[in-house]
Amino acid sequence: MKFYEYINYTLKSYGCRKVFGVPGSQVKPIWQNLNDLEIILCSHEQEASYAATGYSKASGELVAVVTIGSPGVTNCASGVASANMDSVPMLYISGQVPQPLKGRGLLQEESSINRSFNSVDFLAPITKEQIEIYDISKAAEMFSEACEKAMSGRSGCVHVTIPVDIQSMELPTSEIEPNTIKETLDKSTVPELPNITKPLIIVGWGCWQAGATKQVYELAKKIGAPVLATSKGYSCIWGEHPNYLGKLGYGYNPILDKYLVDYAPEQILVFGSSMGRRNISESCLHLFEHSETYLYSIEYKDVMFRFPKGNWIQTDNMASMVDTWLDNMDDSKIRQNCDLKSVRQEQRKYILDKIESKDIMARAIFELNDLCDESCVISAEAGNHLLDVGVMYEPKQPGGMFLDVGIRAMGSSSCSASGMAVAWKDKFFIAVTGDGSMLMNGNVMYMAKHYDLPVLFLVINNSSLGRVRVGQMEQKAYIGTDLGNIDFSLYGKAFGLDTYKAESIEEFQMAMKKILEKRKTAVLELCTDKDEIPPSLKGAPLF
Repeated sequence: MKFYEYINYTLKSYGCRKVFGVPGSQVKPIWQNLNDLEIILCSHEQEASYAATGYSKASGELVAVVTIGSPGVTNCASGVASANMDSVPMLYISGQVPQPLKGRGLLQEESSINRSFNSVDFLAPITKEQIEIYDISKAAEMFSEACEKAMSGRSGCVHVTIPVDIQSMELPTSEIEPNTIKETLDKSTVPELPNITKPLIIVGWGCWQAGATKQVYELAKKIGAPVLATSKGYSCIWGEHPNYLGKLGYGYNPILDKYLVDYAPEQILVFGSSMGRRNISESCLHLFEHSETYLYSIEYKDVMFRFPKGNWIQTDNMASMVDTWLDNMDDSKIRQNCDLKSVRQEQRKYILDKIESKDIMARAIFELNDLCDESCVISAEAGNHLLDVGVMYEPKQPGGMFLDVGIRAMGSSSCSASGMAVAWKDKFFIAVTGDGSMLMNGNVMYMAKHYDLPVLFLVINNSSLGRVRVGQMEQKAYIGTDLGNIDFSLYGKAFGLDTYKAESIEEFQMAMKKILEKRKTAVLELCTDKDEIPPSLKGAPLF
């Protein structure tokens, strides 16, 4: 068996079905022989890494990215870092020049000679593990180990680099059969549900990854707990559920803050969140200090210092744990549902009151609540549009919104939404992105069109780097943030997409109705004022 055959077979055995990437001579043996997997051709390595991340977030599967070494590696770095921070099970495979010629000055080689670099060292801080395969006698074992490490425990991105000559070598006669991932059996008893008197539940990204979202909401219903979602866990928002209260992070507001202070929970149950300070106000910190906090996560030691007095409980199967609680819950644990309708209506009014008639971006994003049904999935990345989506959009069901908050990079949303669309073709994806972000990775429109993906690229065009411009308003010194008059509808036409342009809220509504009826790959350019300030920043310190 050739090593490239083993790679194909092993990826399949670990449940990998898609490979995103850009081909080249250093990975040709692998690329030409992925016979059991579908290759998603991308036009840039960064696009490939972001799209693969989106695919795995939606599917929950191991995903592979394949590129050449050297420039392929540097181009992938942002997506690799983001995938690893978001605990996405990814195998990043990069090629190298032939092993005997390493350091001889070949094109796009990696070495420690003449200011070159080694990709293993380069990616070490931003991956779960790095594996360099340089010995064919150990190649099979090392590759299987890489797949397992990407998926086991707290999943993440594992980097494997393979010289091109080794990719084509014959494995020893005693080649190792690919292992399927080993299930970690928790032989300890399921932790008991704490004594509940006045609970609050917080759901994070780990809750979504564990497939425990609906079980946690059922628990909330039985114990009468309001549910908050962290910004990384907005995929867990269930807007139609009676126990859903609101958002931490971007969507946090004074109405919600007052409710929590008055409510004064006695127990806070946190499911799958590292509880970064971007989500926690000072009054929230006070709540944590004066209540019993229980954090359930697959891994927590690296964030224990954030809440040292909390109860930290490791769980390898969160969904099963909550199911066990629900199955064994006695009548004394069941409390009446809390009535959250009025406080949610107050939060909605608070946001609406901050939106002025001239705020086209904010009004358009708020309109998505009425225009979109349960099959729509919204995404956004860094920029003013992220603030508006995070604050104003309320998905009706879990899985209706994904914010790119790994390293929160510009240009990621359009790629990750396209990757998710590869996994969920029965959904319709709206990638809310800015003109600056679209200039970075607008090339993903080729992939979306080529694979006929149900994605709308909603480009907010204010002819500037708007989030930075808001920060410059205090000094009234707008240095290096103007982008000029770029026609993104024409940009979309170049890729053969249906394109629309709107300069008013009425035109936006009309275009969206047509787009949602067709549900085809499309671009909608929404022209807005470069001085529009997101409602959440009005009255707040700039930047």
